[in-house]
Amino acid sequence: MSAKIPQEKLKFHLIKRAFNLLIQGTSDSSKIWVSITFLLVMQIMFASLGYEGRKILQVSILLVPALLLLLIPVKDSKNNLIRSLLVWAVVITFLLDSAIRAHLISLYGAAPDSTMVISAIANTNNAEIGSYLATHIRDFGASTVIFTIAAGVAFWFSRKGAREKSKLSKIEIIALSIIILISAVSYLSKPWRKINPVIFWSNFSKSVMVTKNSWKFYEKERLASLNSAKDERPSIQRDGKSTIVLVITESINRDNMSIYGYKRNTTPMLESLQKNLGDRFLVVQNSWSTEATTIPAIDSMLNFSPVDSDKKLNIIALAKTAGYKTWWISNHDDIAINQKHASMADVVYMENNKPGRSSNSLDEVLLPSYESALQDPYPQKLIVLHMLGAHPHYRLRFPEDQAKFPDDEISKKMSAADRSMWVQDFRNDYDSAILYQDSVVSSVFEKLRKPVNTADEYRSILYVSDHGQEVGHQTNKVGHSPGTASGYKIPAIIWTSGTPDSVSRKLSERPFRADWLAWTMADLMAMKWNSYDSSRSFISPDYIWVNPNLPIPDSIESY
Repeated sequence: MSAKIPQEKLKFHLIKRAFNLLIQGTSDSSKIWVSITFLLVMQIMFASLGYEGRKILQVSILLVPALLLLLIPVKDSKNNLIRSLLVWAVVITFLLDSAIRAHLISLYGAAPDSTMVISAIANTNNAEIGSYLATHIRDFGASTVIFTIAAGVAFWFSRKGAREKSKLSKIEIIALSIIILISAVSYLSKPWRKINPVIFWSNFSKSVMVTKNSWKFYEKERLASLNSAKDERPSIQRDGKSTIVLVITESINRDNMSIYGYKRNTTPMLESLQKNLGDRFLVVQNSWSTEATTIPAIDSMLNFSPVDSDKKLNIIALAKTAGYKTWWISNHDDIAINQKHASMADVVYMENNKPGRSSNSLDEVLLPSYESALQDPYPQKLIVLHMLGAHPHYRLRFPEDQAKFPDDEISKKMSAADRSMWVQDFRNDYDSAILYQDSVVSSVFEKLRKPVNTADEYRSILYVSDHGQEVGHQTNKVGHSPGTASGYKIPAIIWTSGTPDSVSRKLSERPFRADWLAWTMADLMAMKWNSYDSSRSFISPDYIWVNPNLPIPDSIESY
């Protein structure tokens, strides 16, 4: 009677036999293609755990050139082993990259190049790394076993490279040509090339070092801002409680908001507020940014130089010194903004751990932290909300289940102006993002406008974008636009619950420039200080307009 084969051994025997039949039952050239295909499929499987959407395929394509090395005939056994180890090392690097990303997403919902992760690595040491590994040993146990098995299988297939020259069939030549072409495109495209794990983790290590070095600089800069604020001896000139909210959104062009006259209904909820709130809801018709990119724009908004002085002041530092408790609640993941401005606040909520344009974090994620700040009992509060708004990629700035604007009269006008179909499609995405933004921003207004037991509390909101956006307005282009007026046209909306009486619709035609925003915020907070000057505050009777020097062909008055 024959002995029974254990079930586990039988399964392994059958799998091994299937692999042998797969390899041995084909020509030498086909064996290599099978190996390449298997390694690529393995990479795609791992990538699906650590990447999202099209990046799964993009990062996998970046592996292809290394796999094609298996097609090069190598007779010498030593050189063949070197070739096998090289291919295997690249494959393992790609697999490990996906495994690390999957771990970070699973535990923290964060990308490896997020501010949270980079800051954590920059602020750790070997002992803390050991402690972290010990804490998560259970998480790593099963993953390590799976990865070890995958590494072994990858090495086995990496050894199946060509040893002898063989003539490729026509189909193989065509397939190889297409593969090489796609691979070439992937490496010629900088955004695509940057996600190659070898390049990415090299840049990651540099980012960690830059972050470490920048901390000392930004810490000194923040300390200097606080010292400058103390020297100015600011004070609050209003009795009672105050809650002031500054909403800084991203890449919103006022020309695409129906509250500014746009023909698509992109801001129905803000228009409803405007109708219900009357003169206290001020929509500034002629508002401009003086910068066309985010970091310079944010710097110009929150820092201001007193007239006739070289000394820099920061509105958050000034507010803290005067007696305000400050919040920074952000849907951005940006190290520079975090270190320059967010870290100045008393309370910081960074709700987005996925940097760059591919982040799909929606602005509604800020609302719970915003409500928490509103409920704080502190008498004087400054709350800054930093939204993603309509930052590219536009299609990621509104929910997937939200209907997208279809082709309509706007599309016909764009076609008549020779705007391409892809620009028109981007415009539909962009307007859909603004429609979603309308719902979130309106909610911010409503939550501040209708709190309980705040009859004696002064409340105010200033909503503004950092800069505009060109989406087929003046050129057949899409994105940030320092060379056209669309890059600087922004919305500015102010609501107040009471005084100052100067905040009313009669100011709607007064021009507004975002680099003077700090002066207006100071008046909303009823702050005065040594070098205070009212001529740059939009809501002041003493306001004196000065045209900003914008690098655009036409004068600002013509728009």
